[in-house]
Amino acid sequence: MPNKKETNSYVDDLVKAKSSLMEMIEDPYSRQNYAWSQCNSTHYLQKKARVNLADKSAEMNSAIEEQEADNAGDTKGVDDIRIDRKEQAYMYALANAQEMLYQHNSDLKVFKSIAGTEWVAPKSNPQDKKTATSRHFGGKTNVADLKSMADALIKGVIAQ
Repeated sequence: MPNKKETNSYVDDLVKAKSSLMEMIEDPYSRQNYAWSQCNSTHYLQKKARVNLADKSAEMNSAIEEQEADNAGDTKGVDDIRIDRKEQAYMYALANAQEMLYQHNSDLKVFKSIAGTEWVAPKSNPQDKKTATSRHFGGKTNVADLKSMADALIKGVIAQ
C-alpha cells in the first residue's frame, strides 16, 4: 500500500493530467458539465468497487473458515490453490477500490477548480425505481401502465 506522500503525488499527477484535458474543452459550461460527469462516474464506480471488495473479502474468509473446519486444526490437506485464487481476487478488488478512490479524489479537485464549488452527489430517489418508464413511449408511460395495457390487449378489451 502506498504511503501518504506517494498517494498525494499520484493524485496530484492525476489532477494535472485531468486539468490539461479539461483545458481542451473551450466552452466553460461544457467543461463544468464534463467535470461533473467525471465525478459522478467515479462516485458510482467507487461504490461498485467497495461492494465488490466486500464480496471478495467475504468469499475469501468463507473459504478460510471452510478449510479450518475441514482440517479441524490439522494443517495437512489444505486447499491452498482455492484460497490463493480467492486472495488474488481480493487483492485485485482492493487495488481497484484504491484506484477508484484516487480517481474520484482527483475528479473532485478538478471539479472544484473549474466550478468553484464542491461536487455534490446526486440523491437517489427510491420512487424512481418503482416508476420505471419505457423509452418507447417517450418516457411518460409507467411500466405498470404498460403491463395493464398489454393485459387489456390480450383480453381484447382495447380495440382500434
